[in-house]
Amino acid sequence: MLEDFKKYTLECINSLNNEDYDALDNFILKRQEILSQISKIDCSPEECRKIVDELDILSHQKILSDIIISRQKELRDKIDNTEKKKSAANSYNNLARGAVIFSKKL
Repeated sequence: MLEDFKKYTLECINSLNNEDYDALDNFILKRQEILSQISKIDCSPEECRKIVDELDILSHQKILSDIIISRQKELRDKIDNTEKKKSAANSYNNLARGAVIFSKKL
């Protein structure tokens, strides 16, 4: 079961690297299903830790987390940049409307 978790973690990493967010959502759901199943299994923490260490799951999880944080930052920067451009365009349009009012003869 943890082998599948590792497999889906690697698939999540690949999906993020390829910007395939639809597939990413599917793999995250499958990982969550596996976590739910694992929580129902009667396994000692030591046994689980040993398997997690053997499969190197924690390092893959860290890589996935780092990529997610990086992508979130990139997307936040793009959103902020778009908002700045929109604000500048609105200010320019408002300035242009004000200029028309002042150019009319009274």
